Amino acid sequence: MAGGPRFRTRIVIGCALVCWLVGACGEGTAGLIGRTWRWTALTEDAPLAHSEVSTPDLYTLTFSDDGSFRAQADCNTVAGTFVTDGHEITISPGPSTLVACPEGSLADRYVSLLHTVSTFSVDGDDLTLRFEDDAGKMMFAAAV
Repeated sequence: MAGGPRFRTRIVIGCALVCWLVGACGEGTAGLIGRTWRWTALTEDAPLAHSEVSTPDLYTLTFSDDGSFRAQADCNTVAGTFVTDGHEITISPGPSTLVACPEGSLADRYVSLLHTVSTFSVDGDDLTLRFEDDAGKMMFAAAV
């Protein structure tokens, strides 16, 4: 019988599977990989503060599909790995050059903030990395 309980169960399971697959397509690293992101702003919640990054070209981030990333932190470069699960992300900075950057550099702050990132979102040419416990966020724009 086409309208019986077994048929309806299969329809419900099929619909759930399609919804899950469609949802999975929008997650993961879509939009994150292969672009160079320039750090443009920082918002912190404790204490509440927002600041624009005056030299975004000195603070970049590029994620690769092999789970690695490269970052420019003013006069230093950083390599590391990242793992995503939906919109969750763990960034693990690794080796870095150790050049002494000029006074006023945000290099050390930038790298230390990457350690605290827990989620990400991509909206067109904008990337937002949010910190653990909703403590703030870093905003990036795709390099042209």
